Amino acid sequence: LIGAAPAQALFFTGMTAVQRTFSPKSDLANFGAGIAAQMCGSVSWVPMEVIKEKMMIQGSIKTQHTHSGSFSMLQKVLAQEGIRGIYRGFVLQQLTYGPFNGLAVLFYNRLKFSFPEEQQDNTLVQLGCSSLGYGLAAAITNPFDVVKTRRQVQASNPELFNYKSGMDCASKILKHEGPLAFMDGLSGRIGWLLPRCAIAMTSFEMFLRYLQDGTDDN
Repeated sequence: LIGAAPAQALFFTGMTAVQRTFSPKSDLANFGAGIAAQMCGSVSWVPMEVIKEKMMIQGSIKTQHTHSGSFSMLQKVLAQEGIRGIYRGFVLQQLTYGPFNGLAVLFYNRLKFSFPEEQQDNTLVQLGCSSLGYGLAAAITNPFDVVKTRRQVQASNPELFNYKSGMDCASKILKHEGPLAFMDGLSGRIGWLLPRCAIAMTSFEMFLRYLQDGTDDN
């Protein structure tokens, strides 16, 4: 809750900055807008996700340390691992969610602009287009998320998750578990990302229209 609000604000700041610089109807510009949005939002998203995932696994597998809550874990991670500890997997985060958001923003705008101009600001149209766009993007980028997540939680049990890099992690998953392992958590990923991102995008569009209408009235 604490990390999501600033992350989302940074996300839409990055997205609109690129879209206002280039054509909002350009696929390349929209893909770039999604990547820029992700990089801006990651300043808040990555620490939030690292702490969240460490808290989630500590009751499921044997971990070296247990924590009473998110703030307790945050303090200990900073003390034991430094700032790099809460930004663990930052590059993999960009490799996962950069293409995810790039594809999602591209798909969303491509679908939205396929409707007649008078319908493009319709809330149901935007909700439907964003749902489909984010759902497709979540499915396509799931393998990167599997690798990223294992890298982020490996410090909790280095004997179980003994990966040297993202490439090493991917190769070991492929060797020991097979290609289908990269689709682990697919339904959960879509079920989590699709409604959250679709509601966020639709709400942002509504709020933006409200601000623009207020400016026009003045």
